[in-house]
Amino acid sequence: MKTLIVVLFGLIGGYVFGIVLAEIVGIVSFLLFDRPVGVKFLPILFAVLCAVVGSVSVRRKAGSAK
Repeated sequence: MKTLIVVLFGLIGGYVFGIVLAEIVGIVSFLLFDRPVGVKFLPILFAVLCAVVGSVSVRRKAGSAK
């Protein structure tokens, strides 16, 4: 149950962080190159990455506690 909660928070937090990072990249690239450059699917990639990292960290902590 704890792993599920961490994965859900990782998905939500990673998605929000990916949106913010994509917007920052777009703004900076527009200021530097006079055209917006972005990374496609960045929010989805960060959501999956954060969910995997959260899941691994919970399992690692549970394994070391035994």
